[in-house]
Amino acid sequence: MSNACLHVTSVAVARFDSADTNDELGFGFAVLLIEQLRGVASLRVVPGRQSLAPCDDTPEEVGRRSGVDAVLTGTLHVEGDALTVVALLVDPLTERELWTDRYAVHCHDILHVARGIAERVCDAIVRGGSIGRRLAPASAHAWDAFCAYAAARSLDWFGADDALPRAARLYERAAVLAPMLVSAAAARAFALALLIADGRRDARELASVTEAATAALRRDRMLADAWAALGLVALLESDSRKSESCLRRALQLDPLCTRARLALADALDSLQKPEEAARERAVCADAAREPFACSLPALYTTPEIPSHRDS
Repeated sequence: MSNACLHVTSVAVARFDSADTNDELGFGFAVLLIEQLRGVASLRVVPGRQSLAPCDDTPEEVGRRSGVDAVLTGTLHVEGDALTVVALLVDPLTERELWTDRYAVHCHDILHVARGIAERVCDAIVRGGSIGRRLAPASAHAWDAFCAYAAARSLDWFGADDALPRAARLYERAAVLAPMLVSAAAARAFALALLIADGRRDARELASVTEAATAALRRDRMLADAWAALGLVALLESDSRKSESCLRRALQLDPLCTRARLALADALDSLQKPEEAARERAVCADAAREPFACSLPALYTTPEIPSHRDS
């Protein structure tokens, strides 16, 4: 379909239907797609914490509540080593199908299927659009890495606080099995920083958190978790100004990350900015009550990320 046919400037990615296998996989695949699409400068992508929040809404209802032009959803089916994915781009108001694609591949190609769908969507709705860096060849461990990453994201975003250690272990497994999944390494760094801040890990691990987050940002400047990890490390090391800078970058990319926003409030308190700190905590309270109604100026914004020298 030509670009002229699709007037889409904003999109929400809904969970893919994987009821016959594991609902976590449909969630995880949607996370991969969000991560692939978020770097398209002319496309506004709803944060995953919002569009993938557990609810009984249909994909079209998710799109209407998010106020977007289109919803990307579909189905994911696994049988043995065979993976079948059907992707649909739907108008949430009319429920009209705008675009569709189907993949039947080996499970190990899961990361490349997500990349392929994102490229096809980008080509259909963004004239001259690009999603940036190419993936490395498929890994024999990509499917296991994906499963670990999907489970970790679910625990991290929507699980209780006591699930964070398990999420960190799953992130680490995903990052080791598939180094191309740099978002897993970044998420593990932030989870580890949070555990250190909470006294559940040794503070001597802060150096490894900084190293991992910095390495992740060299590969992808759009990793909110990496910025959040650096911001939390700076806060723990009493560098409140650097902490504020890094955490604000993280929240530009992932505005519904309550943990990063609460850390920012602590940094602002340290900088003698109590009114700003109170506003950040109030945003967290609003988001907890109703994430779809949370009014955040940067909610759909893909920010301009400075060069690595600034981190």
